[in-house]
Amino acid sequence: MCLFVGSAVKPESGSVSEENILLLQTCNQYRKALVKRPEGTTYKTLISVDGGGVRLLLSSMVYIEVEQSIKRYLLANPQYLPSGYHITSTDDFDINLADYFDFMTGTSAGGWISLYLATRGGQGASRAVFDDPDIVDRYGYIPSGGAEGLRVLFREFATVIYPPEAINVSAGTPGDLTNPLAPGVASPLFPLDGLEATLEAFLGDTTLSDCDTSVLLTSYDLISGYTTLFLANLLGDRPTTSAAKMIPRSSPKTTFVPDLVFEEGDYFLVDVGTGSSAPVALNPAKSVTQIGNDANEFLLIDGAFPIEYSVLPASFICAAETGAFNFENLAIVSIGAGVVVADRSPLANAGLAGWLEGGILGLYYTSGRDSQSSLIDYIFYSNPNTKPYQYLRIDTEEFAADTEIGMALSDPRY
Repeated sequence: MCLFVGSAVKPESGSVSEENILLLQTCNQYRKALVKRPEGTTYKTLISVDGGGVRLLLSSMVYIEVEQSIKRYLLANPQYLPSGYHITSTDDFDINLADYFDFMTGTSAGGWISLYLATRGGQGASRAVFDDPDIVDRYGYIPSGGAEGLRVLFREFATVIYPPEAINVSAGTPGDLTNPLAPGVASPLFPLDGLEATLEAFLGDTTLSDCDTSVLLTSYDLISGYTTLFLANLLGDRPTTSAAKMIPRSSPKTTFVPDLVFEEGDYFLVDVGTGSSAPVALNPAKSVTQIGNDANEFLLIDGAFPIEYSVLPASFICAAETGAFNFENLAIVSIGAGVVVADRSPLANAGLAGWLEGGILGLYYTSGRDSQSSLIDYIFYSNPNTKPYQYLRIDTEEFAADTEIGMALSDPRY
């Protein structure tokens, strides 16, 4: 029997006998091909995903289907498949979405997806997770950077990221502002330890420079007071890795890029992935420093607060770096995470306490995301030179807050 480990294959157990050597050679002969995107494609491609905590398990299934749809297309067009391999089904070869999308971005927890895919699973660091016998038994073989790995992240590590034991329900109802001892009132609900440990398992010690496609994460820096983007740029003239602060300009605009001040430097992905997905009240802020320059420090909170829809700045940067100022050569897939619709009319005459208990943070996030998504809709569909398929928004249906699914999705971890 053979076990895949990274791009190699090894015997399952036993000494290196002649029989095992022959077995190893036979397995390697039929090793799966990693098929990359054909040369000369029409569009620069961008894929994005909304935030939503462990609810992004739903979004992960869309990524898996996107990966499978590409594989089905390649199988139906064998001229794009490599020679020397026996390929008769989609199970006979692998792909990484990092080879098919020029830009990846995600808001809040969506950044975990982008970082995992862009680094092909932390350049192999995730193999220790995927080769665990229990994971293999439940999910089968998962290639490094394969979209199926996202299902493992959100299903198997949800209680590591948001440990239920961290919430002391004996002290009161979480978020009850009338009880200063209630969980989440005087301090955040969850520590960052579980999230950091999870990202270390899937990303290892990779940095922005280890991304194999361009990536953008949004955050807000409490020290400078500016929205801050972390960028790995493989497209054009901007620094390859940088932190970009969104600072209003004081002179006439000379470029198509939003008002960003780029500061070249590299950062550990566990750090920026944690800081850009740390919602206030749910997690503490994350201190992040540039590699090799401790003086350049950020104190980050969730990127959903300043920019609920990260595809907006990502699309402008992608367009600027590739010269596609009218978006005619840009194609975007935007993936949602489900929406909980609540009747907030009882808050019509509420004060601060009522609004805080009524979910003002959730309202802020969803309203901003929807308006920014509509802006992208307008940019593409008002342009007579873009095609309808160049911007695709995929989202699940809206769930009423008083339904079983709506109540589950209203859990603070989601």
